[in-house]
Amino acid sequence: MDASPVKRLYKYYGLLAEAAEQGDKILQHEDLFNNIISARHGNSEEKRLAAQFIPKFCTHFPHLLNSAVSAQLDLCEDSDLVVRKQAVKEVTALCRANPQCTKRVAYFIAQLLGAEDVGEGLLVRNTLVALFTVDPSATLGGMFAQIRDGTPKMQERCKTFLSNRFGSLNKSVIAKMRETLVNELEICLENSNSQEIPTIIPLIPYAVSGDSDVDKSTVEILEQQLSLEKDQLTADEEDMKRIYVFTKFAKPHFNKGINSGVFVSFYAQSVLPLIKDIEGYSTGTGQAAAMLKQLAEIVAFCSDLPDPENCFTNVFQALQDLLPQNQEVPEEDEEKKRVQIHFTLIESLLATLLEMITRVIPSYDSYEASLEELRTSLKLLVRFVESYRKRIAELDKATMDRNLKSICLRCIDNIKTLCRQFFVSPPKSANIVHSWYQTEVVAKRRRTSSTSLPPVEQHKKVDHHKQRGIQQIYTPPGGKYSRSFKRF
Repeated sequence: MDASPVKRLYKYYGLLAEAAEQGDKILQHEDLFNNIISARHGNSEEKRLAAQFIPKFCTHFPHLLNSAVSAQLDLCEDSDLVVRKQAVKEVTALCRANPQCTKRVAYFIAQLLGAEDVGEGLLVRNTLVALFTVDPSATLGGMFAQIRDGTPKMQERCKTFLSNRFGSLNKSVIAKMRETLVNELEICLENSNSQEIPTIIPLIPYAVSGDSDVDKSTVEILEQQLSLEKDQLTADEEDMKRIYVFTKFAKPHFNKGINSGVFVSFYAQSVLPLIKDIEGYSTGTGQAAAMLKQLAEIVAFCSDLPDPENCFTNVFQALQDLLPQNQEVPEEDEEKKRVQIHFTLIESLLATLLEMITRVIPSYDSYEASLEELRTSLKLLVRFVESYRKRIAELDKATMDRNLKSICLRCIDNIKTLCRQFFVSPPKSANIVHSWYQTEVVAKRRRTSSTSLPPVEQHKKVDHHKQRGIQQIYTPPGGKYSRSFKRF
């Protein structure tokens, strides 16, 4: 290895360090600093020294700062692992001396999160955490810029890093970048697909100030995303999945003090008009079923509904479109006369409409005519339901899975219960468990019962005195095989 270039670099370092102590005299040695920057093209030893020296003196040469940062970042992706680690290690000092470079550096260092070497990967993550202490907002901005511009893998790595490391940051650091985080989250959520959204939403609580309600703030941010979707919503599967995911993450935050009305209104006025075009509607399954189930679940937290008249009309019409119109009840031996009824969709809309009427509709009388029309259709529905229930109940295990059969029967029973409430004037709320919850309930019951005795043994009376009375005294074996037996 030629040692002279290395010696020259040490000489440059000594001269620059001495000049820096004398103030402005260091500006007379611009050529020396340029030589240090150029050392990024040298051998491994020169590159390592350049990676150490550039951050120490770049602040004295503002007009060379861009070139200095570019050189340092080039060294961060050098082919030599030792050089890369040295360069990454020094970028924190560079940004601490030049905070205006932090966003650019964070954007670049975020690209190195996929480092294959374990030690290098740990160094990259620790460096990013250190950059948050230098300039939180700039570092966050750089990482979110990488999320917007990077490859899918790069985006995923950045989101994962933020999700995992935000909790370890000091509260004062988080407070400094809260406004930036809110803005970046809104932009990122708007441009993310349904699979990416779940990796971003966990960051929302960090965007909420300490004196604010986390649940309320989370719901407000997600409500804003719905408002952005309103004008461009289509029945496309990805559009529906985005709405579904936003609502799924908002649902746990609904309570008596946090109203789901904005979400219910969005579903009623924006989703239901498209419901016939949503995947699975024709079969009563898929995305259409998922959306209507979710609507039925969140309406229970609705205490104030924007534009209740239009919401009622859309839910009512969507329900009417699903109800049977044929006046003949299908016979078991006449397959062609059987009417296809999507019970799950009907259950969802019946539950939604009933909750709306009993919770948020201001005047029942104005909807009486519509409800009379609905009751006529419900009478026919009940007749079909009775026929289908009898048919399903008679199916054996070989024909229909036991759990599926239980869910179907529960769905039909729920429909009957909901229908009865509509025949009361005014309708009354029904306390039901949605049929699609059955699987979870059954599993929970099984886990509970597994720790107890079987039913028969549980109620069996045990007489311990009687059992002790009939115990027999042990008698040693007799015959020729007992000769070696000894009594103790």
